[in-house]
Amino acid sequence: MSTNTTVVVGAGSAGGIIAARLSEDPDHRVILVEAGPDYPTAEELPEPLKDAYNPQLTGHDWEMTAYFTEPPEERGETAYPRGRVVGGSSAVNGTVGIRGTVADFDRWAQLGNPSWAWEKVLPSFIGLEDDHDFGSAEHHGTGGPVDIFRFPESGWPLSMRKLKADLLARGVPECPDVNEPGATGVGTLPRNQTGELRGSTLITHLADARKRDNLEIRSLTEVVRVLVEDGRAVGIEVQAVGGTQRETIRADRVVLSAGAINSPKILQLSGIGPAGELARLGIPVVRDVPGVGRNLHDHPGIALVVTTREADPEHHGFRVYARLPSAAGGENSIMYVPGQMAVNAVNFEVDTEAEDIVFLASVNAKPKSRGWLSLRSTDHREQPDIHVNFLAEDVDLEVLKEGYRILVESATKGALSEIVDEVAFPSPAETGGDLLSWLDTPAADEWIRKTGLIVAYHPVGTCRMGPADDPGTVVDERLRVHGVPGLYVADASVMPEITNGMTNLSVYLIGHHFVSLFREAA
Repeated sequence: MSTNTTVVVGAGSAGGIIAARLSEDPDHRVILVEAGPDYPTAEELPEPLKDAYNPQLTGHDWEMTAYFTEPPEERGETAYPRGRVVGGSSAVNGTVGIRGTVADFDRWAQLGNPSWAWEKVLPSFIGLEDDHDFGSAEHHGTGGPVDIFRFPESGWPLSMRKLKADLLARGVPECPDVNEPGATGVGTLPRNQTGELRGSTLITHLADARKRDNLEIRSLTEVVRVLVEDGRAVGIEVQAVGGTQRETIRADRVVLSAGAINSPKILQLSGIGPAGELARLGIPVVRDVPGVGRNLHDHPGIALVVTTREADPEHHGFRVYARLPSAAGGENSIMYVPGQMAVNAVNFEVDTEAEDIVFLASVNAKPKSRGWLSLRSTDHREQPDIHVNFLAEDVDLEVLKEGYRILVESATKGALSEIVDEVAFPSPAETGGDLLSWLDTPAADEWIRKTGLIVAYHPVGTCRMGPADDPGTVVDERLRVHGVPGLYVADASVMPEITNGMTNLSVYLIGHHFVSLFREAA
């Protein structure tokens, strides 16, 4: 075995980048372990994974469910898709290339992580991208592995042009580059796709890296636990999907990039987590780290689905993005990522015969509520209990409804209403046909909690980054697990607070910036 071996768990948005960048050093052996299948070339991708315009919520999925509200009986379990394939969730998502904001990263620095301040991470953002529209700007880059482009308005469906006109008429400023520092308002959504392909790490990073002799990709391989000897991580125990035999993969270090659900799950199965919970399941405590599995949060939303008089499959996908202030949540606390798409691209039932829908949602960009996850058993094949705990803080619902009212007004009274055929979600049977009046009733709040509440599939925070003297943190700013040498976590789980914007590009940033910090320390 090489004297410098890293095993990376999870070939998704962060893990694929970490494996690719570490393997640039021919003397560094990298073993990338992924529970899902591998498609080594773009030609081998199944057709759904080639579709960059409609999110793929089934087929290459962990088939997880989560409790969105407490008590769980209020809504029951809801599907919570996470990508299970080389490329991870970046291989199945909506192909949105939106950075976190300056305020997001400076807030991370204030929480004890100075290496993640905006001025520190900006070079990594620049190095990642090949921005086809604003690459010459000082805050953007060209020549990087991640293509970023924007459809001109001529490439938008009519529904999106109408929505933008409504927002501008309300005084929302126009914002040509929503990735510009300080950006606010409505503009063209940046997409990270390569040609017509979704720009997953399978395409952007691993397609070339897999040609290196020092990178091994182990697909269809599940991680049972991290191996810790004399207090140090020395490898992982794995089992082939569908198999019964276990195998040990030894390494100098282990990097968990399995995502905000599976990384804390693997830590807990390895005896690293809240000691009381581990003891309850009979797991020997390797290290008492109370923050593992805590601080779970996501972007909650309320969905509004309408149909228009004409389908427009040629212009499917997300094309528009907006950040708006709210009285309850402050600057940029409302987020819109609307699009026209196939009805089966949304993960909830819509009462319509139409196959083509306009999806609108008011999203809380900076929610206050926090949830948690915990093991159900010691079986690595069983998903954890996931409690997202949306709307635990009343202000989160206030922000959502403030943003939702604007969308409803557009769809029922504004320019968008001129082409709307029907409001399909919520159904007229639920609202009585008068959405605006219904919004002010207790029945609307109940519907939101039980039915209308949706999720952006952006779980973060469950292995929070911060100083070791903060008992809620799990890793330090170099993403080293507190008290367990040789063990790192690098994915969305380390975010102390969720980014204002879709999270995928910021998770790319976490993978890229982690390697830069690792090399600095070497």
